[in-house]
Amino acid sequence: MKALSFPLLIREQSVTVKVYRYGALTTRSGFAYCATWIGPDGREKKTFADLDGAKDFAALKASQLAAGLAQADQMSRTDALELTEARRLAEGVPLLPSLTTSLPKQLA
Repeated sequence: MKALSFPLLIREQSVTVKVYRYGALTTRSGFAYCATWIGPDGREKKTFADLDGAKDFAALKASQLAAGLAQADQMSRTDALELTEARRLAEGVPLLPSLTTSLPKQLA
């Protein structure tokens, strides 16, 4: 098995989340892992004690950013489910144009 070289680059479409490794005396392995990305407020990061957790988070964050959900981690699960269902019901039409054409008809 080939040794990993850091930083790891986790890519999703045009988004890249980097995972760095650094020495940490407080973890069992002696290393900590930091996922970093550019969010709406600039560079952001989250630290993990294990590599698998950092890689899983980086993949999730990259897919959220690529899907345009930069603040998805601040959404409640209910909000995320409602947004997904609204997009499904809109059948490929962007949500705002869909609402501006159908909502006035329903309110009348």
